[in-house]
Amino acid sequence: MHQDCKFFPPTYYNHWEGGDETMVLLKCVSEVFGRSFQYNRQFLSDNGRDWCLEFEADIDQDPKARLQGVDLVKLDEEGMIIEFRVLARPPNAVAALKKVMVPKVVAPMAAMKAKKALGLLL
Repeated sequence: MHQDCKFFPPTYYNHWEGGDETMVLLKCVSEVFGRSFQYNRQFLSDNGRDWCLEFEADIDQDPKARLQGVDLVKLDEEGMIIEFRVLARPPNAVAALKKVMVPKVVAPMAAMKAKKALGLLL
């Protein structure tokens, strides 16, 4: 993960910036999806630096909130992730994801930012 990675979630109008921030978000969403998360298809550019990964997952193990989407991932020349975009549907599942993610992200994101401010994270 590149330190300047930009992460574009389906639940937020703006993007997050930073490799550590992206990792916090990915860790939290993996907890929400649990074992229901699966990639179905993948499409790679000829140079292997642009990926489109189709996925589906349940929100907090609720089959009524089945999320379908794609991860659009861009790598730099060194193979580090520099951009991660998530496009998802249907709207009710995206709304359910946001409802679950907001409280889950607050504490770890604040802790990570505090560690950075204190120079404990580089």
